[in-house]
Amino acid sequence: MYGIKRQMMFNTLKALDVALTGLCLLFAAVITHLSDGFYKLTSLMAMRISVRNAAILFFLGIVWHYIFKQMGVYSSRRLSTFASEAWDLVKGTSVIAMVLLILQIIYPMQIITMRTVELFWLFCCGGLVLSRALIRSFLALARKNGRNLRNILIVGSNERAVTYAHKFHSRHSFGYRVVGFVDNAWHGPRHDGNAWCKLVADFKSFADYIQRNVIDEVFIFLPLKSSYTAISQVIEAAEDQGVTVRMALDFFDLRIAQGRIENIEDEPLLTLYTGSMRCRAVVQGSFYCYCCQFSPVRRSPSSSLRRGRFSSARRGSGKTSGAS
Repeated sequence: MYGIKRQMMFNTLKALDVALTGLCLLFAAVITHLSDGFYKLTSLMAMRISVRNAAILFFLGIVWHYIFKQMGVYSSRRLSTFASEAWDLVKGTSVIAMVLLILQIIYPMQIITMRTVELFWLFCCGGLVLSRALIRSFLALARKNGRNLRNILIVGSNERAVTYAHKFHSRHSFGYRVVGFVDNAWHGPRHDGNAWCKLVADFKSFADYIQRNVIDEVFIFLPLKSSYTAISQVIEAAEDQGVTVRMALDFFDLRIAQGRIENIEDEPLLTLYTGSMRCRAVVQGSFYCYCCQFSPVRRSPSSSLRRGRFSSARRGSGKTSGAS
């Protein structure tokens, strides 16, 4: 029942995003034509919506929804920051503005101009970001009052697992209720008497526990080298019950490199890269090499070396003749 309500709210949010995007486009068009004069505005309001225009608007709504989905706007934001969510909304709105410009070139319409697209981008970014801020405030208040919470299990009882458990318990904005820990024995610091800071199952009884109790997510904080078999059992049991599993990426003791998850044809890969791979110097160097590769005059290193030797020889011969 909870899943059905959540899906209905999710679909309502998607429809509201498309409707808000359409209203921002209409408002931008009205502002643009109003600045051009009252006659322009009355001519815009007197336009008839033909079947072709209605089909284009319906197609645009589908495209807008697809763009927002591809930009990750509708992914889970429970653990992400508001800045990352706002950035995804800005990226999606920018792509939609580019689509409108391309549509204006292919099928010119009186309602869409360059100034209209600029105002649309401004209004849409502000409206979507403001709506997400209001939704986050409402969800934070609801979770603080004990609503919209998810039951989680912490697999492992080391110091890092206990630290994350305290973080989930203290921050109500996450909306997590820590049920307990899963481990064969308690290995971390001694718990402080909290009801949730206890072992509720071991690795053998983990599958039966999540089958008999309502568990929404599982967080694994076990060392990969010594607990590979236990991690595999936990993931397999959680997959059978449809429970979300989250793991930390710090499998190795990385000093400089950073990690992120990438997908290649639906196959997840852990990518490790250093900070210098994204610096401005590397980008400028790559751009310079790309320009040199496609430049009209392409010189090989050997020809440059020969040209340098020839110039040196000429300067040497000139000095010799002057001395004589």
